[in-house]
Amino acid sequence: MNDPKSFIASLFDFSFGSFIVPKLIRLMYIVGLIFGGLYSLSLIGIGFASSTAVGFLALIFTPVIFLVMAILTRSYCELILVQFSLLQNVERIAEHVTGSAGPAPGGGPVDGRGIVHSPSGGGPPAAYTPAPSPSATPAPASTVAPTPQTHTPTAAPQQPSSGSQGWGSGGSSGGTSGGGWQ
Repeated sequence: MNDPKSFIASLFDFSFGSFIVPKLIRLMYIVGLIFGGLYSLSLIGIGFASSTAVGFLALIFTPVIFLVMAILTRSYCELILVQFSLLQNVERIAEHVTGSAGPAPGGGPVDGRGIVHSPSGGGPPAAYTPAPSPSATPAPASTVAPTPQTHTPTAAPQQPSSGSQGWGSGGSSGGTSGGGWQ
């Protein structure tokens, strides 16, 4: 990433080992500010072409519009640079973990972007050991839930007597006032 390649060499680098956007970001910001300034001037011109009152309103509000455009342009450029600095920091971490930009712990080489490639060309790295799946080991007997028992009634349900506190019998449960099963 920190290759001191020229702009033209970076432009025609088909492996994308070096990027041109960090080299162009200042130019992109300057072009954005120039377009914002031209847009603001055109708003003022259009305002005065409409009427004097609209022209004075444009003269008052156009600097605010230009500042908002400049802030948005700057924020966008900074977000782009943050992504590239994140990439560089990840590469440094990968170099620190592996000891160099050479072979990674998985056995494969690390390319310019910090991606570890398998030495066999496909599949997981050589040091990869998959974790056992949870279904491969039987559960202990104490954690096995009992199978639910089904109940088939043999006779019609009996209605509770009016003196018992059954379901729906009034009381504090908010049931019906008639008592008994409904």
